[in-house]
Formats: sequence, C-alpha cells, structure tokens
Amino acid sequence: MNFDYDKFWEVQDKDTRAPALEWIAENILAVMPDKKFQSIIDIGCGDGALLSRLSGELKPKKIFGADISNKALSAARARIKGGVFLRVDLQKKLPFKGKEFDLSILCDILEHVRNPKELAKEAQRISKYTLFKIPLENAHYWNLLEKMGRYESVGENHGSGHLYKWNKRQARSLIEAGIIKKEIAKSPLPMNLKIKTKKGIMREIITLVERITYNISEPLSIEIFSGSLFLFVENEK
Repeated sequence: MNFDYDKFWEVQDKDTRAPALEWIAENILAVMPDKKFQSIIDIGCGDGALLSRLSGELKPKKIFGADISNKALSAARARIKGGVFLRVDLQKKLPFKGKEFDLSILCDILEHVRNPKELAKEAQRISKYTLFKIPLENAHYWNLLEKMGRYESVGENHGSGHLYKWNKRQARSLIEAGIIKKEIAKSPLPMNLKIKTKKGIMREIITLVERITYNISEPLSIEIFSGSLFLFVENEK
C-alpha cells in the first residue's frame, strides 16, 4: 500500500465519524445471526472504534485487530484493553492459522488492496464466518462527476486510498467461496443527514434529489448515489 495511512489517521474527525460508525455497526449487527463468537478479528481495524462497538454487543473472549498503520494500532490498543493488535501487510498472506477465529470482519477494506479477492479468501481461510462490508461506489452520480473531471473515484489521488469501485453485482463477485447466509444493501443517506457540515447550494440541491430518490426506492438511490453491501458468510471448513 503506497497510501500514507498513518497520515490519514492523524486527520480523522471523530465528530463526523461517529454517525458513520454507528450506522455501520447497526447494519453489521442486522445481518449477524444470534450466535456466540468466542474470538473475532477485525482485518483493517483502524483505530479500533468499530471493533470496540461490535465487541460490546458480541462479547467475545478474544479480540484481535490487524492493520498497516502504527498510528491507528496505537489508538486501538488504547481503546480496547486486553485486545491483541498486530501490524499486518494486508497485501500478503495473513499470519494466522486456518480457522483460527470464529469471526473475521472486513469492513471497507477490500477497495484498498491490489488483490481484493485474495484478501477475501484469506479472511475466509482464517475464520469460520466472515462479515463483509463493501462500499458500492460505482454509481451514476459519482461516475458523471468523474467524467466531468471534478472527482477521482479511485487511484493515487483518492482521499482515502481507494483502488477499486464496485456496484452490487461486482461487489458480490468478490466472494468466491462459502455460503452467504444473509445480505443487505443500504444507502448511507440517513447517516449522512446526521453529519453537520457546511454545504453549498449545489450540494443542498443534490442532497434534496437524493432524499427524493431514497424515498421512492432505496435500491435506486444506491444505484445512482452510492451505498454499502453487508454480507454474513459461512466459510468452508
């Protein structure tokens, strides 16, 4: 990964991240079965905020996190006492045994690595179940802005280090093994409306159009503006 993730984590705004984290956690829990997981690993755990929120609900005995950023890992260790956090290059084979964990989590990570299918396979190799959260950013509005030269959806200049963008069908194709037990596709609009930021008149108009589209059809809103796919997968033994 050439993107500077230490620098990325230095400038994260907790106030704007809080609604997003809660929205993600709620939807992850919505696809999870009523099942006990003794050990979980968050692959690409960042500062541990999401892992902390989910651990509070799932109450595993063992909590692991893996990330490339030392800055993020330091924050995760401070946040989750008793957790094990390791610096891991997600472009390579993960340093864990087969089925070492009950549950692995890949949340907004596959778009950051050169070979997302291989990372998905690795997550499934080391765990009995995997929770995937994949952004659906191959959407008409953002593609139009990109054609106009006003937005870069992937590549070196992307503000979050995204290398890929997918629609729902493309995102689903990243998972080549296991059984998808449950999946939901959600628009982030309800969460975005909770984030208080200054908006210009054009952004206000776009938000209004998005709200109208969302009220007509959430799947249509995702296709036009973006969304996320949440999948709970039972992995092969």
